[in-house]
Amino acid sequence: MILLNQVLISIRKKIINSKFKHNKRFEIFLDSNYKNLDIEQNLLFKQFFYSRLINNEFNKKIIEAQKSKKKLFYPLPKAWSEIIENEGYKISCINPLSLSILKLKMIIKALKTVLLSFPYKNEEKKDFIYVHNLNLNNSIKNNKFNFFKWILNLINSDTKQVFVNRGSSKIIDEQYKISKKNIFRCESLVFFIKLLKFYFFFILKFFKNDDVICLSNEIIKLEILKNKSLLPKEVFFDHSEAIYKPIWTYYLESLNINCVVFFYSTNSLPIVLKESEAESIDNFVTHGWELLNWGEYFIWNNYQKKFLDMFIKSQNYKTRITGPIPYESINQKITIKNKNIISVFDVTPFDPTFFSTLGLPYHYYSYEIVKKFYDDICKLNLKNDFQIIFKSKRINNNTDQRYKNYLQYLRKRHHFYDEVSVFELISESEKIICMPFTSPAVIAKEMGKNVIYYDPSENLKFLEKYDVFNHNINIFNNDELQKWASQ
Repeated sequence: MILLNQVLISIRKKIINSKFKHNKRFEIFLDSNYKNLDIEQNLLFKQFFYSRLINNEFNKKIIEAQKSKKKLFYPLPKAWSEIIENEGYKISCINPLSLSILKLKMIIKALKTVLLSFPYKNEEKKDFIYVHNLNLNNSIKNNKFNFFKWILNLINSDTKQVFVNRGSSKIIDEQYKISKKNIFRCESLVFFIKLLKFYFFFILKFFKNDDVICLSNEIIKLEILKNKSLLPKEVFFDHSEAIYKPIWTYYLESLNINCVVFFYSTNSLPIVLKESEAESIDNFVTHGWELLNWGEYFIWNNYQKKFLDMFIKSQNYKTRITGPIPYESINQKITIKNKNIISVFDVTPFDPTFFSTLGLPYHYYSYEIVKKFYDDICKLNLKNDFQIIFKSKRINNNTDQRYKNYLQYLRKRHHFYDEVSVFELISESEKIICMPFTSPAVIAKEMGKNVIYYDPSENLKFLEKYDVFNHNINIFNNDELQKWASQ
């Protein structure tokens, strides 16, 4: 394997370390309207634009420009366009138009938020907890490993009502009092009219400032919450959307309302193949973890704390070690009886073209390596009382087609339980085999199960001494796997 995306990684790191020009007018606006908000402008803008613009599409544009030598057309703040130009790329002369389009989208989005905030006459006046952008389809069907039950028990709150902002119906789960609700709703018609006026005032005041106007939807949400009497007791975000800390959370925190990020997985570092790379792994990570500035994080263990410490330089953040979080929970039952189960968890290989846009240093999770992972496990000599169960990860349009075809072949010959909860399957298993460094291995370890990482490439043994990767779980080669499985 060769080291990939060195230029892309370098560009993204420079963007993370860049600075936005301080906007005095915006500072005065915030101070006059929202006192005591501890907001660092540079970080706020950087988080917002990085989380929305520096993504797979950006990577794709950079790779295309690198190959074709064509000019780049992509919405970027001025400071970031200069970084791209300094790297030798040409920026299209009409590139400001792309940022104007983004600005227009944000203005329309803010107007939509205003209109959707129209007061609802029969709104309940009960204390609640708010979970932002939760994927409800995978969270509430299983009572034994239920995210909402878990989080309410964890925080030991008297508040037993949970609101979410996603879902196909108003009442999501009656047992746990989970319902869909727009918390950014005005409490009176009088304030709704004031909000409309505020919207147009803000747009007119900052229309010529691209950076500020792109925050218009966030400012509208802040204004709504500032004028509400009933606010959430606590707010939760998952780590996949943690890079940008919404401006309205600063207001809630000024009222001593806790805004927490929880991690639903642990596999956050890219695979590297040399000790020197493992020693400087932060140089290969461009997700934007350096931009985090939340007050508290719910994490699985001390190894994840070590991961956060690599990137978050502030000493003012808190962590709470909760153990694995049951974020995914689905209902398929395991029907195999009178057998000791060996459960196997893979990592989905992406199509090589799509993978190149992820900005990772090596293509470890390739079809060839994942296929060898399955092939080697299928050849294991097991005792008669053992049965292997496979659970593959999510498949989408970016999954390698060869892998999809291979899975169809395997499903005809082996047991697959893709619709069973990870927690459920592990709890019923005697042994667990995981591809490095997927999170089910950490769940198994926390449950006291016999678990290993199996590396079919036999290139990762050196990473056994880096617990920030392996969470103190053994990495086996093929010979070690054969011996372990036969015991």
